[in-house]
Amino acid sequence: MSLHKMIVPWVLAMLFGFQGCTHMTNLERDHQTALNASPTEDVYSREMARLDQIVRKKPNSIQAKKAHLRLAELYLNHNNFRRNYLKAHEHMQAYIRLEKGRLDESTHNWIAALREIDLLSQEIDSRNRQIAKLQGRLEKAEKEKAAINHSKRAMQKKEAELRETNGRLEASNQKLQQTIEMLKRLDKRLEEKRQHLNN
Repeated sequence: MSLHKMIVPWVLAMLFGFQGCTHMTNLERDHQTALNASPTEDVYSREMARLDQIVRKKPNSIQAKKAHLRLAELYLNHNNFRRNYLKAHEHMQAYIRLEKGRLDESTHNWIAALREIDLLSQEIDSRNRQIAKLQGRLEKAEKEKAAINHSKRAMQKKEAELRETNGRLEASNQKLQQTIEMLKRLDKRLEEKRQHLNN
């Protein structure tokens, strides 16, 4: 089992245990109820877009602070198809800046857990890049091996053809040698007959 599969569920369980902190009770209950009642991608998208507008329009307000905290929670929610631990960490950091240090123990624990998830995610991304690089090298090596095997087969075929041609040449050469020997014997007999006739 990978490091990511072992640690992330534990960290998430810890995070959702922290959701009962006092800051959560200050969030807008009607949006929470709607999200819990029907957790669809569309509901999350609309709520996150609404909160993003608050953050953009009133970046230093109490509403923006609550929106950052709520966005962090939404980006962590297991029902959210757009779940993103890095974004959750970013919004939690923004919340901390606006809260100006007045944080309870549960919130500190939540931030630490998010930071750990962020670091693990970066490590996993790094390893995935290394795996992709190794897979690329493996594919290249396999192509080179296939090309070598193809070349080897072509060479073996050429070698077989050359052996066959060489065999034919040797057979032809042997026949030619036999013909030469026969002609020599014939020439010798003719010479003997010629000498016999001259005597």
